[in-house]
Amino acid sequence: MLVMTTACSKSEFRYVSNAKINTYLKVPHDWKVYDHDALVGAEISAARQANQPSSLIDVLINRQFQWRMAFDGDPRPSVTHTLALAEEPVVEVSVRTLDAEEHDQVSLAALRNVIVNYDEMKAQAQSDLTGRGVGIAGESTSTFRPIDEQELHFADGVHGVRLRFVLRPDASSPFFAFDQTALVDSKSEHLYVLLIRSGEAQFLRDNALFSEIAKSFTVKPKG
Repeated sequence: MLVMTTACSKSEFRYVSNAKINTYLKVPHDWKVYDHDALVGAEISAARQANQPSSLIDVLINRQFQWRMAFDGDPRPSVTHTLALAEEPVVEVSVRTLDAEEHDQVSLAALRNVIVNYDEMKAQAQSDLTGRGVGIAGESTSTFRPIDEQELHFADGVHGVRLRFVLRPDASSPFFAFDQTALVDSKSEHLYVLLIRSGEAQFLRDNALFSEIAKSFTVKPKG
């Protein structure tokens, strides 16, 4: 059961939780909220417009979700911002059951690469530095720059990784920034993902806010 509350009238944050799976986070209270049904509906609509109906794999993955929500920080929010990269911040949180094959392959490497091929892009960056700054001290390739990596270990065996990186889909597009946390429980039965993303300038503007959201992401499995 989803519970959403604000601590007090002066709070800048909405506290979001799913008590059934003991997963919690906080986001700015004025960001637009989209639930699982709204996100799936938007994906189905976009696929139909592109004449690409949802695959069986997509259907099965959606059935595995125990919780999925998104929050749009754009002054003019739209569920379409959850479908593609957007300049203003979008926060996505999901919890899903891992199938037998995924359970057997869970590792820190798998968690790093759960959204994009992070390790591959990082290796390319190390061998193909261009010296281009992206607003934060350091160098990058023309399409990718890792910012920070952190292994996470919590009570009850919950563990995973938090990554921050900047990339752009192609040479003609702007850079976008990502703050990604991926966790599994002690038995590697469930995958918990928090993804915060925005344009590069917005990432620099809201870096402290993104860190506060990421640090609020809490998993306390039962049993």
